[in-house]
Formats: sequence, structure tokens, C-alpha cells
Amino acid sequence: MSEEVFIKQYFKDIQTALYEFSKSPSCSPMYWEWLSDAAHRPLCISDANNFLLGCILDIRASSQDTWDNCAFFIEEVLSSPENVFAVIAEYTQAEWEAEFDAYGLHPERLVHMRVHLIARSIMRQYRGDGRLLWELEPTTPREVFKRLRMLGFSNTGATMVIGALKDEKYLFGPFDLVSDAAVTRVVSRIFTGTDALLSADEVIHAGRYLHQPDPWALDRPFSALSRMACRKKAECNACPLMNICVYPNEYPFSGDEILMVALGTVTHQMLLSDWLHHDVHT
Repeated sequence: MSEEVFIKQYFKDIQTALYEFSKSPSCSPMYWEWLSDAAHRPLCISDANNFLLGCILDIRASSQDTWDNCAFFIEEVLSSPENVFAVIAEYTQAEWEAEFDAYGLHPERLVHMRVHLIARSIMRQYRGDGRLLWELEPTTPREVFKRLRMLGFSNTGATMVIGALKDEKYLFGPFDLVSDAAVTRVVSRIFTGTDALLSADEVIHAGRYLHQPDPWALDRPFSALSRMACRKKAECNACPLMNICVYPNEYPFSGDEILMVALGTVTHQMLLSDWLHHDVHT
């Protein structure tokens, strides 16, 4: 049997295992602060904007700390305003930057400043109502993603917003995986058998390879795997993919060969060049 046939069978087994795992109690639905709370009532401006603020901040930081800090800032520092972006937009750029240490919203000053930029843009372009980002026609994930990126959301932050809106049935249609640290770690080990991390573009295309109809459907099982077993220090014995995944097992092919078969080219550089000139959110 050729290496290519071996690898294709490997991914079929991975797909089957992920599908079975997705139905297990361990793979519970994601909870999205403010958005999930509003599931059984009309979403108000304050909940929508608070949720968006959390997504802006949830990049290159401890996710739980990020959302806890965001809630503390909104509820304790700002006393739960009706529109958090209206309050932030009242600051001048210099005034907002001066609060970097005091507010402690994010360890990176660049992300702290992005909050101010996006707040002012939402006030100016959407009358301070974040809901309009996904309520205005057209309402496809691709169009909403473009609006978020134009406001200044990072690629990861914008994808997170799209995925959460899909989870909570505010938005419908296929979209890509969010390449956050946890998902990237799991996908990288499945595709390379090592701790070498794939790029954000590689994670996106890996998701498409594993679940072409809607790669976002893999976010829940990947996130659950990252919490229960595929941590920074892997605990493979606790993983439902233990007997399949190339990371803890010996296979007659390398990580480079897996990427070549799965992502359709012979070098990472060629892949990256192709992806940078292709709309990855069609």
C-alpha cells in the first residue's frame, strides 16, 4: 500500500473518531459570555457589544482570564453601561492608552489600543449597535467576516465572532476554524505528529480537508480535546484519538508527507503562497 493511500486512510479514521467524539458528553456546547445568556430572548445592544469586546480581547491571552477581565471591566469599572463602546469611544486615543496598566484588559498594548479603534468605528459606522454587523443584508458568514475585518478585528477574533454566532443560531452557513492556540495545537499534532505548530492558513485548510461542508463544526471537538488531553504537555492516554493520531503512534510516513497529501502540494512555502492569493473565506 502506498504512503498516499495510508495517509488518506489515516484521515478517514480521524474523521470517524472526531464524529463519534463530537456526540459524547465530553464534547459539550461552547458557552459564549453574553451571547449564550441571550439565547431565549431578543439580544440587546449591551449584550452584543459586551460579547464583541470579549472577542476583540481573546487573542494571545489566557481565554478564561480574558473573559473574566472583560466582565470585571464592564461591570465593576464602567458600572455596566448600556453601551460599552459608547463609553470607550469617549476617550481620546491618548487618554485610552494612558489606561493600559490601570485597566489591564490585555497584556499587549496593541490589543488594548485596538479596542479603542473598533469602539469608535462601531459608533461611527453602525450607530453603536454591534448587532447590525450580522443583521444587515447580506448576512452570510463571509460578508459578516469582511465587516469585522474592516472594523479592525484580527483574523482570529473575526472568525471567533462568526463561529459563536453560528453556534447560537444568529448566523447560518459554512465557515472556517478559528486558529487559536488550543485548536492550532490539536490540529498541528494530528497533521504533523510533532509539536511544531501550523500557521493560521494551514489550520484553516486542514479544517477544510477534514470537514469540507463546514469546518467550524470541528471547533467543538478540537477545543474539547485541547482541554481533556491535548494540552501543552500532551496526555495522550486520555485522548479518544490515542490509537489513531500520528502524534503518539509510529506510522510509515512523516508529517511533511501528511501535509503534502492532505493540503495538495509539496512544500509549505508553495502552500502559503497559494493561500495568500486565494480568498480563504469563500
